[in-house]
Amino acid sequence: MPPSAKTAPKASAPRQRKSRMSWQPTGRDAAGRWVKRYKKRRFQSAVAPCRSDREAERAAWEGFIAFRTAVDAESAAAGEDGPPRGYRLALEFHDGVADWCATELRLLDQTGEVPDLEFLGPDGEPREPDDWRAYLEAHRENACAAAAELRRIAAKRNPRALTDEETFPFLAHLAVELPADWDAQVAAGTAVPPPLPSDPAAEDARRWLDRLLAAAEEKRRTVPAAPADRRVAPLIDRYQAGREVKPSTLSRDAERLAHFAAFAGDRDAAALDAGTLEDYRARLLEFCKAATQGGRGWSRAEARQTLNAAKSFVRWLYRTEVLDREPRNLSSCKVEAPRSEPKTEDPALLRRVVDACGDRPVGVWTLLAANVGAYGSDLGGVRLSEIDLEKGVLTRGRTKTGSPGRWRLWDETLERLIAYLEVRPEPREPAFAGLLFLDGRGGPVWRFTEGGQKVDSTRSALKRLRKRMATECAVPSLPMWRRTSATLLRSGPFADVRDVWLAHAPKNVADRSYAAAPLDRVAEACGWLGDQYGFPTDPARLESTATPPPPR
Repeated sequence: MPPSAKTAPKASAPRQRKSRMSWQPTGRDAAGRWVKRYKKRRFQSAVAPCRSDREAERAAWEGFIAFRTAVDAESAAAGEDGPPRGYRLALEFHDGVADWCATELRLLDQTGEVPDLEFLGPDGEPREPDDWRAYLEAHRENACAAAAELRRIAAKRNPRALTDEETFPFLAHLAVELPADWDAQVAAGTAVPPPLPSDPAAEDARRWLDRLLAAAEEKRRTVPAAPADRRVAPLIDRYQAGREVKPSTLSRDAERLAHFAAFAGDRDAAALDAGTLEDYRARLLEFCKAATQGGRGWSRAEARQTLNAAKSFVRWLYRTEVLDREPRNLSSCKVEAPRSEPKTEDPALLRRVVDACGDRPVGVWTLLAANVGAYGSDLGGVRLSEIDLEKGVLTRGRTKTGSPGRWRLWDETLERLIAYLEVRPEPREPAFAGLLFLDGRGGPVWRFTEGGQKVDSTRSALKRLRKRMATECAVPSLPMWRRTSATLLRSGPFADVRDVWLAHAPKNVADRSYAAAPLDRVAEACGWLGDQYGFPTDPARLESTATPPPPR
C-alpha cells in the first residue's frame, strides 16, 4: 500500500450547523417549525420549507425575541419575577398596612371623623382625631421602612431565608413565652394554655388585608368586555360558516354553541383557557343534576355532546391562532354518559299504527322506516328515479353516509306508495319535481330554511298521529322502527347483512375498495322482515327482483 494511502485523512460527514432553537417536523416532507421554550412557555414559528432555510430561521429567531419580550413583560406584571414567596407574603402585608394607613389618613382629612365602631383604641374607647392621626402615621412609617428593608435583602443574588416572624408578621403578636416546666405540666396534665395576647395594630391591618383580598377576587371574577370582533359569538359564526358538514349537524351544533356563547358572554375569546372549560363543564353538570331531581334539566348525553361541540370550537380557535396555547384539559374535560341498550317495539304494533294512518302519507313513511330503515332525512331525499314500481325495489345511497343500498319493498308498502303517487302534490319549484315525497305546499318533507331552521314534516305528522291515538296505543318514532328492524335482523338468519341493510359506512379496506355489498341478500332480508311484522311479500315478485347472474 503506498504511503500516501496510509496518511490520507478520512473523509468526515459535514457537521450539522447548531441552532439556538429546536426543529420540529410537521409531516413527511422536509417542512417543519422552529420551537423554543422560555419560562415554561412554548414558542413556535410559522411553517418553514426546510431546516436549512437560513432566512426562515432568522425570521423565527426575531419572532422569538418578540415573544420573549412579551413573556418578560407578562411575568413582571404578574409578579413572577419578583422576590421569593416568603418575601412576597411579608411585602404584601407591609404594603397593605401602608396603603390602609394612607387611605384612612385621606378620609380623616376629608371628614375629620374617626371610625368609631370598627377601629377602637387599646382601652376599647373611640379614638380622638389627633390620636388616630398619630397612630396611622406611625404605622405607615414602620410599614414602609420594613418593606424597604425586605426589598433591599430580596435584591441580593442569594437572599437569606426569612424567619416565620418575618414571613408572617401579622401572626407575630401570637408568640408567647412558655414557662420552663411546661413539658412537665403537660405530662402531668396540669398545663393551662396562657391567654393569647392581642395587637390592635395587627388586627386592624388584618381587616384591611381582608378587604384587599376581597377586592382582588372580585376584580379577577369580573371579566372585561372584549371588542365585538373578539367575542365568542361572532367567532362561532365564522367557525360554523367554514365547516363542511351536513345541514342537520350544523343546525344541532348551532344550538349547542349558542349555549356556550351565552355562557362566555362578552369575554375575549383569546382568554378562553382550561378554567373556562372546567367552569362550563360544571354548569352542564348542574343541568344534569336538576334533571335527576325532577326538574327541567339535561340528559348526560346531551351535556356530553354540547361540551364536545364547545371543545371543537376551542380547537378551531387554536388552529386559527386566536388562542396562543391550547388548553391542556381538552381531552380530560368531559361528561361521562352511560350507553344504554337500544329500545325496540313489539313488531305487532306496526299493523295497528299503519291501519290508524288511513290514506295519509304518514302510513307509507312508517312502513318505509321499518322496511328499509329510513329516517326523515332519507325520506326527504328519495327521488322518483330511485323507485322501481314494477319490481318494488328502492335503490339509492343513504343520505347520511352515501353508502349504496337496494331494498325490496313489502306489498303493503308498494301499494301505499302507488296510492300516494296518485294524489302527490304538485311541486312548487322545478327543483322539487324529482323528489318522491312533498308536503302539502309542494315542498320537501325534510329541509332547512335559508335561516338554518330545520323543517321536518314527517315528525310533525307523527305528533298529530300521537294525539289522535293517545287513548289507543303509543306511536313510535321512525328511528324506533329502524332499531326494531335492525334488532330482528341481528337475531335472525340475516345477521351478516345487518350493517348493509342499515347502510352504514364501510368499516375496513376490503368493504371500501374490494368486496361489493351483497345487495341481493339485503333484498331477501327485507322480505324476511316483512314476515316478522305481518306484511308478507308476493313470492313471485321476490323471484323477479333478484339480480340475474352474470353471463359466462
